[in-house]
Amino acid sequence: MKKTTASTPSTERTDTTRPLAAAYSGETEATTLDTALRRPVNNGSTLTPEALAAKALATMREPARAVQIETDRAAQRTGAEQPPVSSPMSRSPYYREIGNGPFVLCIHSFSSSSAQYQGLMQRLAPRFRVVAVDLYGHGRSPSWLGERRFTLADEAAPLEALLPDDAPVHLVGHSYGAAVALRIAGANRVRVRSMTLYEPTMWGTLSHLCPSDPATLEIEAVRDETIQLIDEGRVEAATERFIDYWAGSGSWAAVPGERRPRLVAAVRSLRAAWIATFVERWSAAALRSLDTPCLLISGTHTTAAARRAIGLLRDTLPAATLVEFEGLGHLGPITHSARVDAAIDTFLSSPMRSLA
Repeated sequence: MKKTTASTPSTERTDTTRPLAAAYSGETEATTLDTALRRPVNNGSTLTPEALAAKALATMREPARAVQIETDRAAQRTGAEQPPVSSPMSRSPYYREIGNGPFVLCIHSFSSSSAQYQGLMQRLAPRFRVVAVDLYGHGRSPSWLGERRFTLADEAAPLEALLPDDAPVHLVGHSYGAAVALRIAGANRVRVRSMTLYEPTMWGTLSHLCPSDPATLEIEAVRDETIQLIDEGRVEAATERFIDYWAGSGSWAAVPGERRPRLVAAVRSLRAAWIATFVERWSAAALRSLDTPCLLISGTHTTAAARRAIGLLRDTLPAATLVEFEGLGHLGPITHSARVDAAIDTFLSSPMRSLA
């Protein structure tokens, strides 16, 4: 039995430890999130969601120091239902780690980085060992060097190498990172005790199970438009289309010129990410067999495609609970991190999970 919970808290905890993580650049700013959320514009009103997303993209600093993954641990892994995929990297990807206790792996969204999770890491550190990784070509990690087509299995492989054999594993993912988390959970059912997914980009599954749904057609159109623009050499136009789709119309226009090259550089790898998320397909039966406890999180102001995907998981995963935040969009973990982090903390800290 699946439960749907609408969460509209009247107050929001001020999390002064968490700098605002940039949605698409993997950098952070000095101003705290809650301060930014309440900063008035010239006419005295609060910032619109589009303006807030633009601010997240525009005001950023260098990411904090990270440590490297020991990828040779992949050969020592046991318990996975399928072997890890080799990772053709010139060097290991970076990750941040803090705390002790049950293991929590945090996986960021496309064009973000592990910096996205600094606040959540500080919050969970007294009770959990928390690791946040930079995915291929993001933050301080190297790019994918393979010559064949890139897949989510390739993306997941170096992350699976981190999973401990002697401790419960909990996965947290946002957007593209949530799709990677779902992949890891399916391949490591013995060790993964829970997963928290904020609007996973499971487009292949959506296309497979809901081929003519308007939401499916919408995300396929965004994919085709951005890939065509990239192929035409109009990468900045592709960046604008991509960012405005997820962060709201006008978000790209509000990004200062000096910040744009980093975002454009990230979008150059967008084709591979689109293909990876569309090639990955779960059958309804496979989803119904994944009985790992799952917290699904979404915002009421998200896109139709993200809403349809989260609804599909809600209706199919046997142990899923949905928390929907009023007024949040697809970038909710970034623009309203305190609210989202609190929900994740509550879910992970239940006695059944934190002591598992």
